[in-house]
Amino acid sequence: QSEQVVAIIYNSCSTKSLVRDMEGLMQAFDVKDFRSYNFFPGTSYTASLTYLIRKRKTTLVIPVGPAGVGKSTLAAKLRSGGVDISWWQRDEVFKQLREQGFGLNKTKQLVHQDLLSFLRNTNGILYLDSTNGNYEARQLYIKQSNADRIIYVSLQPTATGETVLEALLENTRNRLGPNDANHPSFPRTVEGQRKKHLNILKGISYPTVAETSSIESIIPCDPFEAVDTLPFQVFLEISTSQSIKEAVVAEFRIT
Repeated sequence: QSEQVVAIIYNSCSTKSLVRDMEGLMQAFDVKDFRSYNFFPGTSYTASLTYLIRKRKTTLVIPVGPAGVGKSTLAAKLRSGGVDISWWQRDEVFKQLREQGFGLNKTKQLVHQDLLSFLRNTNGILYLDSTNGNYEARQLYIKQSNADRIIYVSLQPTATGETVLEALLENTRNRLGPNDANHPSFPRTVEGQRKKHLNILKGISYPTVAETSSIESIIPCDPFEAVDTLPFQVFLEISTSQSIKEAVVAEFRIT
């Protein structure tokens, strides 16, 4: 039952004991591989080897912030750095559905269904690449995922008004024109983007102290200032073992 045991190679020469033991083991382990051997043909004797690995705990990473603050960039850096994330991208799902000919309202409905399916059926490290700016929606995501750990990444600019608006527009200039296929729901003109940003900024709700009191980790970050170390901070929070965190910090300081 110790969580230090991460894998088991189970050698069985009895199907009865195999069935009995698997009922208990599979509560904490998944079968990675299985081989059955017929060493004595013509008899009822069989042998088998089962390779089991401990079930992965589910960590749900919820970045919160408007378009242009680097939510997709953060996910890409985590993955390129070796973090095995399951990356759900709203824009990518939206694009695929629109290319299949669905109307706007139907697409939004199907995107939501796809997200809930992802949360219910995916284990490991889940990364929700969307604005996530609604309190009720975040609570729904947490409930549907049944995650062991929740990490909020609050990408809230300290600047306000026209300053933050201009910074967001600068970061989304690559979405202008017809060449950006990755953000099909985003306006193709500067004025359209300005209105989109204003609507998002007006409606976004960042995590409050009351909300985060029940969350294991929250990482606040101004997306226009201290962002270089953000992937490393998220990586450390994803690491569930305190000893691993301490070792990684030590290595980081040495290098």
